[in-house]
Amino acid sequence: MLAHRFHRTLDVSAAAGLRRIAVRTGLTPPTLNQIHTLRRHPATRIRLLLVPLLSRHPVGFILYQVIPPEAEIFDMGVLPEFKRRGFGGCLLRGALAGLSAAGVSVCHLEVRVSNHPAIALYTRHGFTPDRIRPGYYALPPEDALCMSCRLAGPPAQAFLS
Repeated sequence: MLAHRFHRTLDVSAAAGLRRIAVRTGLTPPTLNQIHTLRRHPATRIRLLLVPLLSRHPVGFILYQVIPPEAEIFDMGVLPEFKRRGFGGCLLRGALAGLSAAGVSVCHLEVRVSNHPAIALYTRHGFTPDRIRPGYYALPPEDALCMSCRLAGPPAQAFLS
């Protein structure tokens, strides 16, 4: 795998990268105000994947919220020209490893039922289907597949001490 790093702080350049990835991947791009609000929320994590040998800009992102002992992935995207090269898996593995180390025992997400590549990626990383949420997505209208993944980490009581 190529050298890469996660960008943990969300400065203006990183926020622009997140918006660029969202637009290019067909996701609804968050406004800069939404990004600023997310950044200030203590439970929200945003990780951008930078691959210096391939791009000067972020090539992918994952946005998730941590409320121990659970977490939820809100959004994830990789630029089209970097898909099918392992970067989505890299983002997901990094997030899940961090969640496990933080004592999170289960991670949830929703994905469009038609997004077979994403469902396959999540399945390869331990997510299993839980239920269908009818009419979850608006544009275009579509059902969501709810999935979850059990994580092996410190017990939830670690957060109470």
